[in-house]
Amino acid sequence: MGRIKPWYGGFGPLPLLQESIMTIADNSTYTRGTTPIGEPQAARPPMIASGGYPSRYRSVQFDIGDESSHAIDVTIQIQENGADKSGYFVVEIFSSTTEYGATDATNNTLTDGGSGQILKAITASQHLVCQTNSSGELVITSTQDTANTGRYLMVVLNGDVYSSGDLGFSESF
Repeated sequence: MGRIKPWYGGFGPLPLLQESIMTIADNSTYTRGTTPIGEPQAARPPMIASGGYPSRYRSVQFDIGDESSHAIDVTIQIQENGADKSGYFVVEIFSSTTEYGATDATNNTLTDGGSGQILKAITASQHLVCQTNSSGELVITSTQDTANTGRYLMVVLNGDVYSSGDLGFSESF
């Protein structure tokens, strides 16, 4: 019986190929059960805390202001492990008539509230890409142009969607 040529072309032992992975971001080689080989060491995957959650758990806190002239300022604060997190963060913001619902472009506009900035409108005044200020804070103004139909603001941070809850528009038209 003839010798079977290895599928990997003989460029190295198969177990090594199965046990190692090279990251593109930092050129370090990680081998299961060992520490990274090479620099930079700072690019290690996040450590897992005793509860099984990443040690740096980021979330969003909403502070909904009072309604004035059919507009409500919503302050969005990035948090890490329940505490305010400083730094610049890019988030997606969108408005809907239902909690965790799709973007609804009727009867509501979203504008810059004076803290942080709008980088790009995916859907004009409804679905925005924004950046927080250096304190990790962003203020968005939600303006309603008809009687209250329920309005929710959603923030997407690292792929997770957070809801403000009903903004509570109540002024009559």
